[in-house]
Amino acid sequence: MKRHKCTKCRKKRLEKFLKPVRESDKPGSMTWICKDNCLDGRWNKKAQSYLQEGQSLGSKGLSNQDLRMSDDSLARSNVATMANVPGGKYILDVCCGHKMFWFNKENPHVIFSDMKSDVDPDIVQDFRKLQYPNESFYLVVYDPPHLFSRDGKFSWLNNKYGTLDPDQWPLDIKQGFDECMRVLKSFGILIFKWSEGSISVSTILSIFKTKPLFGHTSDKKGKTHWMCFMKVPEE
Repeated sequence: MKRHKCTKCRKKRLEKFLKPVRESDKPGSMTWICKDNCLDGRWNKKAQSYLQEGQSLGSKGLSNQDLRMSDDSLARSNVATMANVPGGKYILDVCCGHKMFWFNKENPHVIFSDMKSDVDPDIVQDFRKLQYPNESFYLVVYDPPHLFSRDGKFSWLNNKYGTLDPDQWPLDIKQGFDECMRVLKSFGILIFKWSEGSISVSTILSIFKTKPLFGHTSDKKGKTHWMCFMKVPEE
């Protein structure tokens, strides 16, 4: 039995502990990944167990301290309501951060929303509990935190983008996605961005009911993925 190197954890394992992912451009060669033993495999199993069992993990905030906002503190902030949103706002960015990928960071048609008040969003709100009625926007942008905090210390990336909670990240990400789809109008578009810093894109997509229409990578290593979803009404 042959040994191959896992493309995720880079460890050599016997074929029975691996699964082929895809054929490469070179005829006869394969790409391999651990079935259960590497980090990606463990996270995939954990995500599925949370979602299949419907385990309730409460509403604990994401692990970045700046993201922990109680319902009371949100109520005292500029909480999102349709009453305090001017007309002509038909685009919502639910995790805007520092608006890094926006060409116009003052776009008059966009509501820039975030849980972190220090990034100066238009509105402070939890992306898992959007304070808008159903079918409010034509376009929603969803770029949630994608990293785990390393050794309990927040690097500049952690502080800039927030971090995932290792105990409940599947529910956090799924709740955010479901909320984005809820506030979309019928046939509205959701743009989803994910960087494979801690969790693979295949694991993330496995927790969504809706599959993307198409997508593409945007960095040299192919770790950052942009995907397009459409809210198609159920017949």
